[in-house]
Amino acid sequence: MGEWTMVKAADGFEMEAWRAMPRTKPKAGLVVLHEIFGVNPYIREKAEFWAEQGYAVLAPRFWDRLERGVELDYVKADATRARRSFSLVVDRELAVRDLGAIADGLREWGKVGAMGYSWGGTTIWMAAGRINLDCAVGYYAGTRKYSRMDTRFPVQIHLAGRDRRLEQADVDFLKDEHQIGRAHV
Repeated sequence: MGEWTMVKAADGFEMEAWRAMPRTKPKAGLVVLHEIFGVNPYIREKAEFWAEQGYAVLAPRFWDRLERGVELDYVKADATRARRSFSLVVDRELAVRDLGAIADGLREWGKVGAMGYSWGGTTIWMAAGRINLDCAVGYYAGTRKYSRMDTRFPVQIHLAGRDRRLEQADVDFLKDEHQIGRAHV
């Protein structure tokens, strides 16, 4: 079972993170980036799952830069609050640097990857050419808004074909601008 801990961000700011550890020595480190809803039960469940697979996992609360202890649910009022507050106000450039600093803190376990959902997936995409990770996976990431970049590590992006927010232009952007071989949506 995981627990809350404090982690240092790029500028020395301390934020909470859900820390989940395997029963044996970790085979690698993993940073799990939340959606606009924060580190809620769903994200903690994902962290616990990856710890059970042998990873040392940190799921940092990026909301802490705006308000400490925020944990939202998947209901309309919370979604509205998240869109008005977090997604409009958070400094994504700083979040990329924070991800790099938090990942560096897991280097004691060797290789470090990152996994992000929605806002977290987009943040991973932005980080792909700029920070030191060994691999990353983004789910429902918004990629088209950001310019072409040369990735420094393998990146896998999952886009949901039935998501009404997904546009073919997002898939085309990945194929055309980033020369991916195949796109499975």
